[in-house]
Amino acid sequence: MNRGGVYYMMGQSDKAITELDRAAELNGANPQIYFNRALAHEDLGHIVDAILDYSRVIDLVPGATAAMVSRAYLCRQLAVQDCEGVLEADPEGPHAEAAGALLQQIKPAEDGE
Repeated sequence: MNRGGVYYMMGQSDKAITELDRAAELNGANPQIYFNRALAHEDLGHIVDAILDYSRVIDLVPGATAAMVSRAYLCRQLAVQDCEGVLEADPEGPHAEAAGALLQQIKPAEDGE
């Protein structure tokens, strides 16, 4: 395990990301680097960065099911946040109905956890 992974296991996700950034510069073809960095980003609430790193894992290893499931979960979480944001920002606006309908489709799956 590299230093980034050790920092992540110690709960120091910010340091883990810094180390994993360096590791990615040295060995950008190693999917484990991106998977570990995605976990650290997720831990810090950096959803988009985590999605991008999970996507990189999938690019490097087609069929990487752990990365696929993790990315899907975060995409759903991001979709919920976006729909709720639309409804909060402009509840009577032109996109509110679509956001509400989408939210109803997504939310039951989230509430079942």
